[in-house]
Amino acid sequence: MVWRRRGGGELASIPLVASGETSRATIPTQPDGSVVEYRVDVTLSSGRVQTFPANPADPLYQFSVGSPVAIWCADFEAGAPGWT
Repeated sequence: MVWRRRGGGELASIPLVASGETSRATIPTQPDGSVVEYRVDVTLSSGRVQTFPANPADPLYQFSVGSPVAIWCADFEAGAPGWT
């Protein structure tokens, strides 16, 4: 797996560790407000490398660190107050 904090430059490698039928990697703790970007590269028994996400337009997954701040939330189940 490779990862970086958004805006942090080069991707750093972390080995995946097998545990039964799953594999894990641990990204070091990051400060609140950070956005972490990562990609998983798996080498298959055939030697072929499978990359996740498999999306050339957006090649890294991302997640935010810390508590989310709700900007505005509505499910529109009871209508759409303020919308016409």
